[in-house]
Amino acid sequence: PPPKVAEHLVPALLARPDAPTASTWDLTVRRLLGAIDGVRSVSALAAACAVDVPLAQRALQALLVAGWILLTEPFAFAHAYAATPRLRLLFASSSRMADR
Repeated sequence: PPPKVAEHLVPALLARPDAPTASTWDLTVRRLLGAIDGVRSVSALAAACAVDVPLAQRALQALLVAGWILLTEPFAFAHAYAATPRLRLLFASSSRMADR
């Protein structure tokens, strides 16, 4: 069976189809395709495109199976990590531990 498309998941485009390819697709798919930004959830996309959530889920499922999109958890990219000057302390303490 095809994978389920949960309302909270965030679709991201892997590739943008060319106009002739997309023109043959369902109207719902084409509406959603223009709104996929990798930030909004399935339910938010449905609302933005004035599409019922179950219809949006089926359309996104078709894009997922065809390999045009991937689905991520909304918090997967919500955090940013950066090294601080204290990182050198970790290195210094690990070198001392190796000397023991």
